[in-house]
Amino acid sequence: MKNLDFQNFSEFEAWIDEIKLEQSIRKKNQPWLFSDLLFRGHASEKWPLLTTLEREHPDVNTIDEYLRIAARIKLQVELHSGRKWGEIFDDQGQIVDVGDISFGGTIPALDYLVYLRHHGFPSPLLDWTRSPYIAALFAYSSCNSEEGRIAIFVYQQYSGKVKARYSEGGFLHNIGPYIDTHKRHSIQQAQYSLCLIKSKNLLNNDYTLYSHEDYRTNNPGDLYKITLPTSEKYKILAKFDQFNLNLHSLYGSEEALMSTLALREFHFR
Repeated sequence: MKNLDFQNFSEFEAWIDEIKLEQSIRKKNQPWLFSDLLFRGHASEKWPLLTTLEREHPDVNTIDEYLRIAARIKLQVELHSGRKWGEIFDDQGQIVDVGDISFGGTIPALDYLVYLRHHGFPSPLLDWTRSPYIAALFAYSSCNSEEGRIAIFVYQQYSGKVKARYSEGGFLHNIGPYIDTHKRHSIQQAQYSLCLIKSKNLLNNDYTLYSHEDYRTNNPGDLYKITLPTSEKYKILAKFDQFNLNLHSLYGSEEALMSTLALREFHFR
């Protein structure tokens, strides 16, 4: 894990610009070997990379277990949302065959699983954004401005060379951005990662859920952890608000509107 401690947000912006400039030159010859830079903001540098499923229900250990839970509630979600999603299991009770995940396949009904994630159902998906500013907004919005540092994780699956997926160790399966799901996905420039371990049984296509935090520890060259002082909280949020980047513009809910109005009245004025 590469850790960088910056003294202010401007240093972070300059660092991102350097990376993009350097890669733009190499992309001219091999554009397919570069994936999007992804960002994830945490209000505290002490928070590990854990999914909501890990935090709330760590006893769910495989993707098969999780998909069976998601399948059980699917009719109720479709009834109340007015939407329909593809099948997760076939008539024999087997996961719909979409290929071996460790060799480019994926899991069924991804748009449905992303919908669950966006609406608070525990999920093995870890959400990222292609915007460093959206990641920073999430981090600064809920941090304590008087102590500690925020963290912004930076991940890029491909940065100029082909990366082999691990047959026994954990690997990150990237999801998105082209998914037909809730509009928040598009507004927040979201992508997702699923961390898995392939079954050692070659005839078994099930995958054990693996911790993103453990992957980060065991693959120090894949992820950056940027920390920034929380003291800049209101300065940065006020700057973002001038571009209409705030919680209300990202969520569109009345609760997010009240939070945004409170910031403007009590802190930005």
